[in-house]
Parts: sequence; structure tokens; C-alpha cells
Amino acid sequence: MPLLGKPAEIFDRDVEWAELARFVADDRPGATLGVVSGRRRQGKTLLLYQLAQASGGFYFGATEATSTESLRRLGEALDAYSGSPGPVHLPDWGAAATSGGRPPTSSTR
Repeated sequence: MPLLGKPAEIFDRDVEWAELARFVADDRPGATLGVVSGRRRQGKTLLLYQLAQASGGFYFGATEATSTESLRRLGEALDAYSGSPGPVHLPDWGAAATSGGRPPTSSTR
């Protein structure tokens, strides 16, 4: 995947965008984990949201909620993203983690 151009909504942040774009474009096999950290209210969420939009990826912004409510919200977001033919049911965090951003198979619906 070629490196993604920085959206106009992102002011400055050239180095941060370039690093995130390289992370997304990495085509090595296997799972990878990226950590974005920093002070509150500095634009981390916007960077990640725009990165997901630019790359066609999935973004889910978690908010404080019970585990059951969070799994329900994540399932709804996966359903909307994937156009799943039915609701995506995530029975536990193991199912959520192994979905890899894709709706689980019918056995977990």
C-alpha cells in the first residue's frame, strides 16, 4: 500500500502522520500493535480517525461503559463498517480480539 497523503483536516503533525501512514502501509505478515500516546486533548483521536478513513480501515472510539455495553457497541460499529447481513454479536473480548476488525463468523453471531 502506498503511503497515505495527510488529510487537510490535520494541521501540522507531518511527522506523526508519516509514522502512522508507514505503520498502516507495512505489509509484513502477522499481527502488529501500534501505540499512540501523549497528553490529553492533543489530537490523537483525530489522527487515528483520519488514518482509518484514509486507509479504509475500521475505527472504534471506546468510551467508559460496562464490558457488556462496550461489546454491544463494538459489534454495532463492526456491523456498520462491514455491512454484515445481521447483527454482529461479540460474546466476549476474546471473540472481539480474534475478529481482527472483521465481523466474526456465523458461529459467533
